[in-house]
Amino acid sequence: MIALWGLTRFPMHAQQIANTISSKDVTSIASDSKGCFWFGTKHGLDWFNGTTYLSWKASKDIRDLNSDYIYDLMTDGQGTLWIGTQCGLSVYRNSEMISTSTIFNEPFYKSVDLDESSIITSTRHGIVKIRKSDLDGINIFHQKGMSKIRQFTCTPQKEIWIPYNIDGRLFVKVLDQNLGEKADYDLCGEKDVIAAETSPDNCVWIVTGNDIFIFDGITGKLLKTPALLQEIISGSAILFVSKYQSRSMLIGIRDKGFFTYDPYSQSVARIHPDYTLPEEKYVCGSDPKGNIFLSDGESYPAYIPVTSYSINYTLPTEGDLLDIGFDKDGNLWYFTGKSIGCYDIRSKRILFSTPNSGEEGGFIMSRSGSDIWAVHDINKLRRYSISSGKASLLKEISFEDDINSLAEDGDGTIWAALPEQVCHLTPGEYVPHYIPKSDSLLFILQLIGDKGSGEIIGLRIGEGVFKASYLTKDSMTEGGNEGFLAISSVLTARDGTKWVGTIHDGIVKIDTLGQVFTYTSKDGLTENTVQAIEEDLAGNIWFSTPSLITKFDKVSGTFQTIIDERKPEDVFYARRCSAVSSQGDVYFGGGKVLTCVRNAQMLPSDERIGISLIKVFVNGEDAGSGRITLKHTDKILQFFFGGNDFRAGSKLNYAVMMEGYNDDWIWTDDTQASFTNLPPGKYTFRVKVRNSNGRWSPDELAVPLVVKPSFWNSIVAKLLYVLLGIGLIAGGIAIYIKRKLFVERLSLSKKREELDKEHIDFITNISHEYRTPLSLLYAPLKQLLSSDSLSGKDRKLLQTMESSAEKLLSLTDIILNAGTGKENKLELKVSPVNISAFSHDIAEEFRMSAAQRDLSLTESVQEGIEGFIDKDKSATILFNLFSNAIKYTPEGGSIQFDVNSDGNEVHFTVKDTGPGIPEEKRRDLFGRFKRLGDDENISGSGIGLNFSMELAHLHKGEINYSDNSPVGSVFTLTIPVSRDAYKDDEFLLSKNGFTDPDENAEKRQGESKGKILLVEDNQEVRLYLRDLLSPDYDVEQCANGMEAIERISLSVPDIVLSDIMMPYKDGYELCREIKSSEDYSHIPVILLTGKTENRSGTLGMESGADAFIPKPFDPSFLISSIDSILRNRRILQNKVQKLTSSSTMQETEDSGLSPQERRFLENVHKVIDRNMSGNDLSVDLLCKEVGASHTSLYAKIKSLTGLSPKAYINEYRLNYAMQMLRSGEFTVSETAYSVGASSVSNFSRDFKHKFGVSPKEVIGQ
Repeated sequence: MIALWGLTRFPMHAQQIANTISSKDVTSIASDSKGCFWFGTKHGLDWFNGTTYLSWKASKDIRDLNSDYIYDLMTDGQGTLWIGTQCGLSVYRNSEMISTSTIFNEPFYKSVDLDESSIITSTRHGIVKIRKSDLDGINIFHQKGMSKIRQFTCTPQKEIWIPYNIDGRLFVKVLDQNLGEKADYDLCGEKDVIAAETSPDNCVWIVTGNDIFIFDGITGKLLKTPALLQEIISGSAILFVSKYQSRSMLIGIRDKGFFTYDPYSQSVARIHPDYTLPEEKYVCGSDPKGNIFLSDGESYPAYIPVTSYSINYTLPTEGDLLDIGFDKDGNLWYFTGKSIGCYDIRSKRILFSTPNSGEEGGFIMSRSGSDIWAVHDINKLRRYSISSGKASLLKEISFEDDINSLAEDGDGTIWAALPEQVCHLTPGEYVPHYIPKSDSLLFILQLIGDKGSGEIIGLRIGEGVFKASYLTKDSMTEGGNEGFLAISSVLTARDGTKWVGTIHDGIVKIDTLGQVFTYTSKDGLTENTVQAIEEDLAGNIWFSTPSLITKFDKVSGTFQTIIDERKPEDVFYARRCSAVSSQGDVYFGGGKVLTCVRNAQMLPSDERIGISLIKVFVNGEDAGSGRITLKHTDKILQFFFGGNDFRAGSKLNYAVMMEGYNDDWIWTDDTQASFTNLPPGKYTFRVKVRNSNGRWSPDELAVPLVVKPSFWNSIVAKLLYVLLGIGLIAGGIAIYIKRKLFVERLSLSKKREELDKEHIDFITNISHEYRTPLSLLYAPLKQLLSSDSLSGKDRKLLQTMESSAEKLLSLTDIILNAGTGKENKLELKVSPVNISAFSHDIAEEFRMSAAQRDLSLTESVQEGIEGFIDKDKSATILFNLFSNAIKYTPEGGSIQFDVNSDGNEVHFTVKDTGPGIPEEKRRDLFGRFKRLGDDENISGSGIGLNFSMELAHLHKGEINYSDNSPVGSVFTLTIPVSRDAYKDDEFLLSKNGFTDPDENAEKRQGESKGKILLVEDNQEVRLYLRDLLSPDYDVEQCANGMEAIERISLSVPDIVLSDIMMPYKDGYELCREIKSSEDYSHIPVILLTGKTENRSGTLGMESGADAFIPKPFDPSFLISSIDSILRNRRILQNKVQKLTSSSTMQETEDSGLSPQERRFLENVHKVIDRNMSGNDLSVDLLCKEVGASHTSLYAKIKSLTGLSPKAYINEYRLNYAMQMLRSGEFTVSETAYSVGASSVSNFSRDFKHKFGVSPKEVIGQ
């Protein structure tokens, strides 16, 4: 899927795509190898290709600028941009910014390229030589009086020439490439140096405000300033000097303008004569072609192309130009709506002006060039006679109704359109003659005179579109162009071809055979609205759009666009404001600007326009400048690009293609393209741009990319599928072969299962029977031990018997649990345990048993081990391991018990010196009914280890076996002991020590920070946001605003997060409806959008949104915004909880409540105040009095206070009681009954519970 859309800001360090320059206060200008310009300002760094700005701001990240204040920009021979800032040096190399302060953390004033490996730069410490590879300082030169050097230059001989002032004298010092001193020159006099440059002929120019000193760069000899150069700088201030193109120097002189000096021919030429440079200071930069950017520090930098194809005139008129025309003497006449005047093109001054109040369409220069007709004061028509640049009023005709527009036909007859009729003026007497009325005439809005044929066309509205009617002196004929939405101008060319300019629909050509051709921006036009049309002497058609001038070449049939670089962007050409002089020059006007294209002007041939890839974003994150590789989970891919053209800039047209996905070009005038859900594969994103001739530039942008498949779609996976298929076939054969064996084994297996079950049942039954008499022995033992009359010896014997009985009980438990474990699911119940003490107790229980068999039992227990375990199940496992060790270890052997922990796990190890486990039996060691040894004299059921392993797995642990050296076995039980290893329902007590299941459930539910209603029509974005927010919030989803309103009426969320552009009901409407609702106005709303313009943010805030976040957005910023709004809501709730009716008016002004919330709260307080002392105050009464449903009232009060309505009523009563008691006018009893308490004792109890003090203590304070 492809979409063309826009974003404004992206989270890559402090760099962003911008609509304009960071600051008008430009300090330095440089160009790069692609013909793009860099601007250093006092508030950041900007790159500009004519279409898009890319801006950098300072941050603490070394990948950004170290300061926003830029002193100097320099592009070296390798294309690296060196940026001198107020806090050090930054470098932009290979599309990456690097900043360093390792040399000096101080201003870097200027940098000059020395050679391939180093640059020379100036700081407060002096002149520094810096290595390019690692930005390290190699050498430094410093001399008293040479700090803050702002100007110096390097020659091809790698000499550094440095002008400096000491004691009111100007000197020039020369250093070699290692910053060793070579020479010093005294230029005398105190002079401020504005430039130091090396000219193309290897001379060094030291430029002051009014002089230029030129040195031979090889001999060091001071040369005489050439006479022509001295002549242009004499008596004027020099503003700047720099290299220009390959063989000239560019010189800016105040009040004179731009000059170039060719040192080889010693010739001087003035360029761009329209620029006189009247200001005191300018910053100038040029590219190798000679195009210039000029900044005066007060306005945006002006682009001055090396070749201009038009002439700009700025007229000092009162009001904007509405129409123009040439008289028979060649003078240009203009009409502004406030005056009529004559402008002399040659002297650029107004020759004549007379007041005349009128509007667009109210001016005609007669075809004879001797008369002017103009509407005055709405209903008067004036005729002026013009001669020698002056106009005389000859006649004024008054009409009973307003004059909408004027036109002149081919006979020179003047026509006028009134609201309900059309007339023409009879020649001579000029008496209005009205065309017979018809229904159509009642709707004529405008008259258009065909500049070629002289036909009169009346425009009227019919069936929702403009319709044209051809008027004659006696009738009206319907035209055939009902499909045009609006006509702005008409011209019939000398070859009979009719050209019709439209509003929004391009230009229409109707040839002599009646064939209709429509041209729009898809055919080479830059804009689709045509304002005026003219034909030049060669038969070419010229027309203006609001911003540009376009020529249709009669021979080639192509369009060429002309841009007046000096016309301000906010000035637009006026409708039908155009004229052709007798010399064939074409003029178009608008605002106070007049643009002229000379008849003999050679327009540019096919231009090659390069395209820059500005940024690539994957899922809103910057993809960097390297090879683009997407994972199969990456959903959104965005490209930002722009043509490198400073003339057309934002007016360029593009075509984009994702080759390999859709091999068709998609036309667009946007500089952004977005793709979603690209399938796995290799693609090439291509962009081409259309030049000013309407042709596609041969330079295309091609960006290769790869979308990796998921593993199950990869080549490896497909090979596995093939192998799997082969395996399935082989398996099928094997299954068929083994089928007979399976039937036989099945019958044997059933018999074995029956035997196993009989074995289990037998053991279980015996254990039950065995447990009954054992209990009868154990209980009396406990009673005897509780007696105080036992001797020490007797007590010790009884304790031994008790220990043995407990072991027997434990054995029966193991057997019973093993027998029923498959049917009854065991549950883990962990609790905090002192594991070290627990381990000592286990060892002590088996010490006597070991001694009876003459076994040595030693223990090594790490002290201080504490953690969470299931004590019973752990004891059962260890009991089994100890029992086996004692059982299988021969007399005289030893048993070692070790316990240690790393904080996360505990390891219980039981080592014995028994026979060990034979290799062939280890595989089935933990199987059911598998015994450790072959000695039949040793009893055992064969289920102890199997059950112990089950318990270990239940405890999220493991039992491992290894050989003991030289003989014996080692069993190690490993289980986790950290709190986080277990779920809440696996604790004997909850994690916080409380056992109330309802509280635990409420706590788990409370882990959600709130409920979010997510409103987004794009499923991919909606799912992405859901996954982002779900870990912390309960997220409900809707696809549009209409669904959202229905959802809110059923379940009120804590916050609404909504897109803006949605079907049925957009984000603005949704927000306004929520904020205007008495029930839901408390719900915070955050709006998300892909629109970039400021108007979107304004509309969002006007609709009542609490926050407005552009796309693409930063995820952490979105979550922080949501948290902040909800946190502020909780703060507001705590504040509102303390309000009463008497304090509401005083405090809510600063409480953050909206007017609707304040009114609602006041109404609730009034109801509670009226009914506080009675028994009728309830939630039902509150609903009835406030006029809200239970659901609405609950949601509203819960949102404002964090309490239910019932709880808030009680809270309010207690707050009101506190106010009464603090006033000192009421007793405790009076207060209790005033707030509706059932008794004074209950009131006192509730009061102290809330405030921590009793009512009496408040009165006594």
